[in-house]
Amino acid sequence: MLFDSSDLVYFEVLKPESIKYVYKLRPAKDFGSIFDLHFDSIRLVAVEPPNGCQKPSNSRIIQGAIALVERGGCSFVSKSKMVEQFGAVAVLIADNAADNVNTMLDMVQDGTGRDVHIPAGFILGSDGYYIRKALRESHETAAIISIPVNVTTSPHLYTKQPPWSYW
Repeated sequence: MLFDSSDLVYFEVLKPESIKYVYKLRPAKDFGSIFDLHFDSIRLVAVEPPNGCQKPSNSRIIQGAIALVERGGCSFVSKSKMVEQFGAVAVLIADNAADNVNTMLDMVQDGTGRDVHIPAGFILGSDGYYIRKALRESHETAAIISIPVNVTTSPHLYTKQPPWSYW
């Protein structure tokens, strides 16, 4: 699906070192709050189980963090409501295709009329895969990220992109 790059928000992983790159996300189209949050250092917690459709087994560490969940199993709204219930300040939903390096989806309301009060964004499957992999390998419970990256003042935006991704 084609998209306007002005619709994107960028974030940078600060830790773990192995995935210290700038990533892009596409905010949800018609649900959730506006992606106007600003954090120089916040935890990005990979929800377990990854699809985020039921109570997370790691729900205690989601409070005050950005939750990372995978696409599939239930609607984008259901995933967002689930992590919101446990105190997440935002949710990033990664495509469940680990080889997706360039297709961004429109995340839309599921027709249930439920309100989501946190920002929700879609990230590439490859980015979600490598973030989760790095957390497992480093035995970390969360990545530390900075969001948003100011694209007008960041000279490293295109030089710090993940090597598996092609902007």
